[in-house]
Amino acid sequence: MSKSIDNLKYFLKEMFQFNENDLDFGIYKIYNLKRKHIESFIDGDGVGDLTPTIETILKEVNLENQKTDSIELYNFLKNLNQDKLLEDPEANYKQLELFIGTEQSEDKKAKLTESLNNLSKSEGLTDELKDKIYNHILGFFQMYYSNGDFGYNDRSRDLYKVPYEADYNGSDTMFHWKHKGSLYIKTGTSFNAIKFDLNGKKIEYRLETNVHSEDEGTSQNNNKDSQLKHYRFDRIEKVKDKTTNEDVYQVIFNLSDASTSKVDIYKAIYKEVYNETDIHKYLEYEKDGKPKQVFVDLTKDFDKVQNGAIKGLSALRQKKLKIEKEVKNNFERGERLYDEATKEFTDETLKALYTLDQKLNSFYIGNDADYFIHENLNEFLNNEKNRYVKNYIFDDLESIYSGKLDNTTLLIAKAFDKVSSRIIEFLSAIEDFQKHLFTKKKKVVESEYCITVDYIDEKYYPEILANKTQLQEWEILFSLEVKTVEDLKANPTLVLDTKCFKQPDGTNPFKDKILAEIEDLDENTNGLLINSENYQGLKVLQNKYKNKVQTIYTDPPYNAKSSEIIYKNNFKHSSWASFMQNRISLSKTFLQQDGIFEIAIDDYEVTSLWKVCDSIFGSENFIANVLVIHNPRGRNDDKFFGTAHEYMLTFAFDREKAQILNFKPTEEHIKQYNKEDDISPYALTGYMRTGNNSNRHERPNLFYPIYINPKNKKLSLENGEGLIEVLPINSDGDEKTWRWGEDTFVKRKDTEILVSEKNGVWSLQKKRRFLGEGKKPKTIWHDSRYDASTNGIMLMKALFNDVNLFSYPKSIYTVFDALSVSTSENSLILDYFAGSATTGHATIKLNKEDKGFRKYLLIEMGTYFNIVTKPRIQKVIYSDNWKNGKPLDNNGSPKHIFKYQVLEQYEDVLDNLQVYNGELPENLPIKYLYKPEENSLDNTLNLFTPFSNTISYGQPTQQGFIDVVETYNYLQGYFVRSIKTYELHKKYYKVVETTNGVLVIWRDITINEDDSQQVIEIASKYENIHTIEVNAEFATLQLDKSNHLKVGDNNIELRIIAKDVFNQ
Repeated sequence: MSKSIDNLKYFLKEMFQFNENDLDFGIYKIYNLKRKHIESFIDGDGVGDLTPTIETILKEVNLENQKTDSIELYNFLKNLNQDKLLEDPEANYKQLELFIGTEQSEDKKAKLTESLNNLSKSEGLTDELKDKIYNHILGFFQMYYSNGDFGYNDRSRDLYKVPYEADYNGSDTMFHWKHKGSLYIKTGTSFNAIKFDLNGKKIEYRLETNVHSEDEGTSQNNNKDSQLKHYRFDRIEKVKDKTTNEDVYQVIFNLSDASTSKVDIYKAIYKEVYNETDIHKYLEYEKDGKPKQVFVDLTKDFDKVQNGAIKGLSALRQKKLKIEKEVKNNFERGERLYDEATKEFTDETLKALYTLDQKLNSFYIGNDADYFIHENLNEFLNNEKNRYVKNYIFDDLESIYSGKLDNTTLLIAKAFDKVSSRIIEFLSAIEDFQKHLFTKKKKVVESEYCITVDYIDEKYYPEILANKTQLQEWEILFSLEVKTVEDLKANPTLVLDTKCFKQPDGTNPFKDKILAEIEDLDENTNGLLINSENYQGLKVLQNKYKNKVQTIYTDPPYNAKSSEIIYKNNFKHSSWASFMQNRISLSKTFLQQDGIFEIAIDDYEVTSLWKVCDSIFGSENFIANVLVIHNPRGRNDDKFFGTAHEYMLTFAFDREKAQILNFKPTEEHIKQYNKEDDISPYALTGYMRTGNNSNRHERPNLFYPIYINPKNKKLSLENGEGLIEVLPINSDGDEKTWRWGEDTFVKRKDTEILVSEKNGVWSLQKKRRFLGEGKKPKTIWHDSRYDASTNGIMLMKALFNDVNLFSYPKSIYTVFDALSVSTSENSLILDYFAGSATTGHATIKLNKEDKGFRKYLLIEMGTYFNIVTKPRIQKVIYSDNWKNGKPLDNNGSPKHIFKYQVLEQYEDVLDNLQVYNGELPENLPIKYLYKPEENSLDNTLNLFTPFSNTISYGQPTQQGFIDVVETYNYLQGYFVRSIKTYELHKKYYKVVETTNGVLVIWRDITINEDDSQQVIEIASKYENIHTIEVNAEFATLQLDKSNHLKVGDNNIELRIIAKDVFNQ
């Protein structure tokens, strides 16, 4: 086999991540699912495999070219149904000669014979020609694949630029970035598990949260990083592999503030797994009289980011020759440890330790770079393939123009096209499956409510007081010891968490009772907190909140040097642009027609973000770029100017319908209106204009005399006896103008102008009325209230007694003012980078000041959810005033409810995938490669037992139950009027009444069971219902022909909930 095909196969194995076959998370898990099929495709000799496919295609293309050259012979034989003989003209020469002999025309017979002789002499495809084709295929895919991602890379950049027509929309400028058209994914540390075979034993490195890190949790997707970034060795456990039932030695790590030495880790592995202890000489050596480690540990600041890459990780990679040099002095002189020829260790223990080290380094590194899913890889690669043919294979334009293009070039182009298309099909099947898993709407796995106790009937107070978990939580959050009913009554803003009442089997009878007594549940719920990666969270909420949000305010990671995100290939700005574009474009669907989008950013990415927003909202819907002085002291570590500002880019969904309100008047502002007449309070300002555009020559029509009657101070534009003339001339003698024209003056002079005299000089003053409005917001916000240190960091200290709990919290007043100018009293507000919940806090504060009922939707992807986001909302509901983590009063926000939920994540879906081990049908189109896994995924729910669908999720992995009821409400876009439960004939029913007249009834039911009478009994309790939905069919339906159920005097449509609804 030629070197060219070997090189192509080697690259394909790299492209399909064969070198990462030990990794068991994220994209690697998807490749592993079909590793057998991919290996067969690359190395096999079956009909659909790579080499036979290439050979078949090359033969077909060659034959096609031969047919083109001998079209007359081909048509002659086709008329005789003998054209297949041309597949091997040399072997079939005698037969072909006989058929040609039947031709009557001697001239034609001669031409046919000449064509036959030419074909017979054809040498077919030479090895040199095949090599050219293989090299073109290899070169093409190298241009569009790099380190696990598809798109433009450094090779493609040098070949030709992005086509202008790709994005051109008629405007005079165009913004493009390298990863445009890709979905940004970031792997989670917690899913970094590596399993491998070593010397007859199966070993697995695995991360597990322990008591030292469980509060911080672990990251999933693109979470804001935990402060614990190191790996502390905890223990080794011998477990059974669930698939093979073989023994696996799990080497368990915890997140910590320092990593365990590799010396200690490898000694523990050898002792526990191989029962060996004498390996010290492989792990340490002496240099300058001091002991040194052979294998490099993670440095203290290994995660420091420089130019988008983690510089400390490269130090982990060591050359074998260097390792041999370091340890050879521990052995007898002349003992060989390394073979230069094979580039392998000759000492088996050293070879094994090197493998252990390589796998541990992969374990450390596995989480530390992002990757992408191309939104339409098939279309992208096929378009680029066509461009490659035009720009690279058909690069001799003179030959094309002169009509002298040789057949060899045409053959190369055709073969390249067909073989590349086959590989693209394979790659697209994998990429599309990833996309399906990532964009699929995820399920709710936890759903609870936080409710102030003044919402709860006093009959439940004894049950509350008996719940130790709830009492302990109040003591931690509010420094309050609750013992009696009187304590509950004295603290009406205490926030009860229904999770404290959850039973081990997932049921929560207490929550059922509380929610059943709240009518108009969604309407009376003030907020919703979602613990999820934000893209997944937005997808789940989309059906329900589409076109419902008035204002999006969000504060994403800035990607600045102080808070860099880690990216592959140093494509920092491109990765960040895709990260933001994916989420902003999805969030736009939430906005109302008059909706406002506000996003915080600093200088580092403001240009990219502005262009991304332009591409999503349209430049015509740009409102303002507000500059906020959030750090008036300036950053001391800046090299040149001390940065003191950040930005708030503001766009409208539709600028013609949007409105930016004035700031609400402050007490200081109101005090200025210190006079009052029969009309309103007012302040006085000079009637003569000053400042810009106030000179007579600029506005001559506003220069006119006014006459004052000194006795009664009446004003007139007509002169008369005893009247005093006043002109708009200042004390310097400059001719200025009045504020109004003559007509307006005549209409308003009696009520709006006051006359005064001082030292014989007469002057006019205009009343500036207080209309209940504050000042128009400017594009520079410079006030001490916006100081992020005083009203962000120190506010967090007041709430939690910890200034390091959250990095860079916004000033509460920056968000407060942003919302006050963009929302009305009943607006819905969304923040999908919720962080420390400043947006939720600001919403609650704003509502309290203007008695509004704004609602907040907060999505927080990070580990801060349970230690900052949710607790902050609980705290500010209880009290407005805090110091050192303790409330100064309980003067918070009474009658407050918020719901919080945990969503299934992309990695959870991957972890729960059922592997299909059966044989795929022969000749199955490649696009259906993952169809068995998709079908398995789509059929996981059992709607006959809706309350018992278990799921593994999160890290550390925990077992729970899918909340089918809440998931269905989101998928259907239902707003809930009430959720009630009933016990009928010893059967539990959960019933959701929606605001649009649908009654959804959930219960466990068997195939042959008929509970239609119970359904009717429940439905009879509700008015204004036009449709009933149930989660499984009755055995016997009391339905008329139009599928309606008789409930009292009403015929109500009955619908069976389809499982397909859950596969959006």
